[in-house]
Amino acid sequence: MTKGAIPVTFGYKFFPHSHGRGQNVENFAPGQNVSIQHTIYDSSCGACSCNFQNVCYNGGFVGLSGWGGVLSDAVTVPTSYVLPLLDNIPLGVAALIEPLAALENNSNILILGGGPIGIAVILALGARGCG
Repeated sequence: MTKGAIPVTFGYKFFPHSHGRGQNVENFAPGQNVSIQHTIYDSSCGACSCNFQNVCYNGGFVGLSGWGGVLSDAVTVPTSYVLPLLDNIPLGVAALIEPLAALENNSNILILGGGPIGIAVILALGARGCG
């Protein structure tokens, strides 16, 4: 897995954006709204083999560890990291898909920090009836 070389243009949290701008990429139409899987993983370590890509031994994050970030003019990621959005999902709502995607009613979650994402997670857990 190649994550990129220093210097890396930072910007970890992508706001969902239009994909392609005239490029033809398999399974995606130019201008289609998408979101990005932020976690870089190698698919070969012990964590990845147990389906825990979020703690990949060799992992990182798009925009922090490599591949360029939100402050770049353009970012290229593998198509497996690109998630298509339905046309009826407003981009402002879609920005919360990634940080709230892993919430399940029986999840044990430690929230570190009371920023916008931490508060959103607390509210989402409360809405699901979690204590």
